[in-house]
Amino acid sequence: WWRGGDVMTAIDLSHDTALVTGSGRNLGLAIATRLAEAGARVIVHARSDAEAAEAMRSIAALVPDARLSSVVFDLGVPQQVETAVASLMAQGLTPSVLVHNAAHLDAQSPGFLDQSRDEFREVFEVNLLGVHHLSQLAAAAMVDAGGGAIIMISSLAGERAIHGRPAYDASKAA
Repeated sequence: WWRGGDVMTAIDLSHDTALVTGSGRNLGLAIATRLAEAGARVIVHARSDAEAAEAMRSIAALVPDARLSSVVFDLGVPQQVETAVASLMAQGLTPSVLVHNAAHLDAQSPGFLDQSRDEFREVFEVNLLGVHHLSQLAAAAMVDAGGGAIIMISSLAGERAIHGRPAYDASKAA
């Protein structure tokens, strides 16, 4: 969809199911809302049930006829990713669209000189390895279903570092 002045051209996604990682708030919530407006069945992803429920309430308030589901998992924990995808598939919620928006922002970083190897690795587990793992699982399901789309949201932090977030910057440049 494209917004230009007062004109909005909509894409009909009524035959699609979209999983948006990190859609409990901020950009992910906005993406999930737009997909719901376009008619997609939207699977809200968050790290807590409360955040997922609040996001679904927010979307439903703006898109009363939205078809919504939620899934809760930590993208950096492979077993949680696998369990979540298996649960979605068992419910008949195979995503035809996967939007990778979630990211570990490294917001609590003590800075480069004091950041531990484990703290650095945790960011990469989410921002790289978790994305890769979920993409593989979703892509396999999409192939079986006849196709789909995987969309990766990135950050300018891969080109211009954000002060105090060394692991995030490195993960976005990778």
